[in-house]
Amino acid sequence: AIAKAADGLTAKYLKLLFHELLDPNHDFDKLKKENIAGAWGGVSRGDECENRIYPVNGLQTSAASIIFRWHKTSRSSNYLLAIFDQDGIELSGIKVKDTLHSVNIAEIGKGRTGKYFWRVTSEDGICEDEIPIYFNLLTPNNKKKITEQLMGNSAGTTLEEQLQQIEKLEKNAFIDAAAARYFLLVKSNMENKALLKSYVLFLIKYGFEEEARTMWSSFQ
Repeated sequence: AIAKAADGLTAKYLKLLFHELLDPNHDFDKLKKENIAGAWGGVSRGDECENRIYPVNGLQTSAASIIFRWHKTSRSSNYLLAIFDQDGIELSGIKVKDTLHSVNIAEIGKGRTGKYFWRVTSEDGICEDEIPIYFNLLTPNNKKKITEQLMGNSAGTTLEEQLQQIEKLEKNAFIDAAAARYFLLVKSNMENKALLKSYVLFLIKYGFEEEARTMWSSFQ
């Protein structure tokens, strides 16, 4: 499984629901600080340094462009983002001065679907995993077919059932599909602050902090 079992979305939501009763203080930075370390956890990859945030190892996506995100490991912020094809041939070595960079995979891979690998390193990095991790580029039709198979026939009626379906997508590394479904669930339950908090933390976990902050502000 990609996500740790202890990070179950439903369990997290229920914890936040209880927390909401005790402390309904809606402060983004406070929420982030209290929940990100340990309680929410990261993504289990078995990497020693865990410097890469997104795409997670094994990500299943049909996105033509992907925003690569990683933790700051270099004092000089001189990173080299390398992307390889399934045969280990380097398709792109991009010098980046930030901890995120958008790459048009469809362009550098000449429209080929299947496995791609990536890593990010720097000359003065403190701890960086140099073994590339992979993501799988699918056609939109294939992605739709596989996610529908994962979901089964039931659309999920209760909030808990719908969260379990999103969790299933996450565990199978369909992170963008999970995020899209999560967003719709939050939108149709706008009065549910605990659900919003759980979605915001889901976004932060995968490095989408700007989106999380915007989401947070729009619901206050």
